[in-house]
Amino acid sequence: MKTLAKAFLGVGLFATVVAVAYWFVELSEEEGRVLLAVWVLMTATVAGYLIYHGVFRDRQAAPGDDATALPEDAAGREVGAFPFSSMWPIVFVAGVVVLGAAVIFGLLLSPVGLAIVTIAVLGLMRESRA
Repeated sequence: MKTLAKAFLGVGLFATVVAVAYWFVELSEEEGRVLLAVWVLMTATVAGYLIYHGVFRDRQAAPGDDATALPEDAAGREVGAFPFSSMWPIVFVAGVVVLGAAVIFGLLLSPVGLAIVTIAVLGLMRESRA
């Protein structure tokens, strides 16, 4: 995980340099500033997660962190837990689409979109307990 965290830190540093340069070069466009700020926050969030779980929790070094590692070195390691197939992510996306349509066509659709998103989140929460 250390190698992956370094990669995300590098992307975050690049994003920060681009965002600061854009801030001073383009003075009239606010959307680009927001987009680049979100890019910086996204990479910082992922890098922080990887650093926290890779450095402080995972005491075993990942095979990707060893420069001399072979694919056989990762054989037998636990990959992770994968959830069962579920319909709730599709319902959630449908709710987000309805919310997006509400922004475009009128806020009258937003209660419907919020209801669909709420139902999907509750379904995901209920399913994760099982």
